[in-house]
Amino acid sequence: MLQNLSNLTTIRYLCRFFMLIGVLELCIACQTTNKSDQNKIKSGSSINENLGDDASYILIGAKGRAGKGAVFKCTLDGYECYEFLGGNKRFSPPENRSFKTVTIFNGDVFGASINVFNKKIFIGATGRDNKKANDTGSISSANYKDEVGSLFECDLEGNECREFLGGHLPFENSQAIVPVKLLSSDHFASSIAVIQNKLFIGVPGRDGNDLDDIGGIFQCNLDGKNCFEFLGGKAKNKGILSQLSNDDSFGTSLLPFNNFMYVGVPNKNSGSGNVMKCTIDGTKCDFFNLKNLRLASNNNFGVSLAAAKNNIYIGATGRSGVPITDPQQYDLGAVFKCNLDGNNCTEIIGGENKDSVSKLKLGPRDNLGMSLAVFKNYIFIGVPGRMNPQNQRTGAVFRCDLNGNNCVEFIGGKSDGYLDSESLDLLDGDQFGSSLFVVSKSYLN
Repeated sequence: MLQNLSNLTTIRYLCRFFMLIGVLELCIACQTTNKSDQNKIKSGSSINENLGDDASYILIGAKGRAGKGAVFKCTLDGYECYEFLGGNKRFSPPENRSFKTVTIFNGDVFGASINVFNKKIFIGATGRDNKKANDTGSISSANYKDEVGSLFECDLEGNECREFLGGHLPFENSQAIVPVKLLSSDHFASSIAVIQNKLFIGVPGRDGNDLDDIGGIFQCNLDGKNCFEFLGGKAKNKGILSQLSNDDSFGTSLLPFNNFMYVGVPNKNSGSGNVMKCTIDGTKCDFFNLKNLRLASNNNFGVSLAAAKNNIYIGATGRSGVPITDPQQYDLGAVFKCNLDGNNCTEIIGGENKDSVSKLKLGPRDNLGMSLAVFKNYIFIGVPGRMNPQNQRTGAVFRCDLNGNNCVEFIGGKSDGYLDSESLDLLDGDQFGSSLFVVSKSYLN
């Protein structure tokens, strides 16, 4: 009997011991979960987000970085971000002996545009001269042209970089097509798009035969050969040219979507701006209907473009808040959403949308909307004039849902603690957010 009681007592102690262990494990799990949640909140990410797998990332241009321009590479959750190409980094010598090691110079504006296709990264450098900027002999040459612009190519790892089109390279001759030459202030490669295995390049400073800076679009093969002037500029499509005027900057942004090509014309109508919807073959282009928006001079509607589902998103970096006479409301920037035909446009972020201006604490010359990129249920927005807490204009990237709600200052600017990485050291004048491109898993296969 006593032995049975002893056994029962032992069993009771064992039960209590295992219960205690279970409680301790539960407490540890709670603490771990709580810390994990806090880290996710600190990084600017919510627990239920699904921005993609580990392979997806975002490329962010900073066209003022180190006076030359750069491209940063960041994870889509904002945890890690580092200087990837250009800026303070030297380009690695290519293994391909036919490629020269890339050198960029002050004023090249490297990172003004970014696109990815065929497992290659293409980067526009709109300030690139046609000869080396540190070669005084070439600068004094009668053939020297400044700010012609150039397009660079690298592999997805940032290696095997080369100057691909424009800049220091002449366009290759073709028996079938008359070769083109870039001229001063053409700003070649302000925008880049691929449509039906053809490369389209925006040249917003391109002169027409009788008009200055109307802008244009070049078309090339994917290997960079057989380039010609496709629309605007000195092209022969009179129907399109008749709709353009001096200083329109046609081609500042390009967006292929739903078998059409959308073209930003941000300096149209004294800089109020507009967007053209063109057929893929360029035979017909129509301007958006913007009468209900009350755009003002220098709003620069059309400086950037993105699309999702049944909507086009348009950046307007010069858009001011209200009242427009208040200097503290100057050039906040804005993002508009329109349907695919360019009708029913609404101002969803910044500008005269008082609610979003207040929530985001937008300031003068933030220039929100310089670049746009859509991925899943989010829109990423470049804000290259954004100040950091020390009042340095470093630039930033915001992230919002597709309706313009739930915005966060994602990286740079006044974001605080969103990055675990200490490698991001933005400086005054970097213009971080000049361009954006999300590289999803589909680009990597």
